Amino acid sequence: MVLSSAALPIRAVQHRAQEKRSCCVTIYGRLRDAIDRYKDLADANKIRVEVGSEGYPPDLETLVTGVKLGAGDGQENSILRRIPVDPMTGASRLGLARSAG
Repeated sequence: MVLSSAALPIRAVQHRAQEKRSCCVTIYGRLRDAIDRYKDLADANKIRVEVGSEGYPPDLETLVTGVKLGAGDGQENSILRRIPVDPMTGASRLGLARSAG
């Protein structure tokens, strides 16, 4: 009985870690989908992209703030509702740093 009661907290920790990993898979899948939508719009020449970017967004904020489609009315269309919180750390930046180059 003593051994089984000692195992309960370990199981709880393992279960919580599995929940966090599952949440990460979902979050990063959504981010990948948003980046893919941006890339598809760029490949279809529906949005302007920076030279050398190969049609990928410069940062995640661009997906949230939105992009102007073609020669439209100047309205920004967001691709991602918000940048999600990293479930492993609780940080709002997902542990990402901007590249230096």
